[in-house]
Amino acid sequence: VVVNSKSAFSVAAGATYYLLDKRKILYFTCEYFAGIDSYKMIEANDNPNMAGGSIFGDADFSNWLTFVNGAKPVFNVAGGYQWQVKEKFMVLAGFRTDFNHRKNLDLDFDDYSNKVNGLDLDMYHFTGGVSITVFGQDIIMGIQYSMGREANKEQFVNLSSPVEFNPETNLPLQGTPYNTMVSMKNSLSVYFGATFNFGTNLK
Repeated sequence: VVVNSKSAFSVAAGATYYLLDKRKILYFTCEYFAGIDSYKMIEANDNPNMAGGSIFGDADFSNWLTFVNGAKPVFNVAGGYQWQVKEKFMVLAGFRTDFNHRKNLDLDFDDYSNKVNGLDLDMYHFTGGVSITVFGQDIIMGIQYSMGREANKEQFVNLSSPVEFNPETNLPLQGTPYNTMVSMKNSLSVYFGATFNFGTNLK
């Protein structure tokens, strides 16, 4: 099995802005990921003894285990806020986008009938937390809420109006898929971190 994995070329830039009192800081960053043309990520040569006879007819199994991949160009942004409330207490907040590089991706390979469907959602992340200094050590506690939603997606499978055999999809006991699916993802993450500093004067 030959495996060929590609990573997208990316360029990033950022800026930092200090407010008048120097205790509040705004951060901004953006990153562009270039697209990747369709390519065979995994290619496996077929075995002539895999199948044969009248049951399979003239079925072609040469690309049965081949996996095609690619990526659309995406542009993500992020912003952050830092407020030094006191000498040993800091408030942090942020927002970032996570646009999916496989959303509506056309792989340009029509001779492969096998595919894996995924949600491929654009995600948005909101974060907040605090940083506390205790005896010279930094304690960080935070929370992140992530969300993504997309409507009018094509159904993965239609079981509401099944037929014995669907000639449009070449699948049995299924109906024709329509663009009526709504996909949604919500997640909540809690973070805790500690940085132990050595060789500093504790006050």
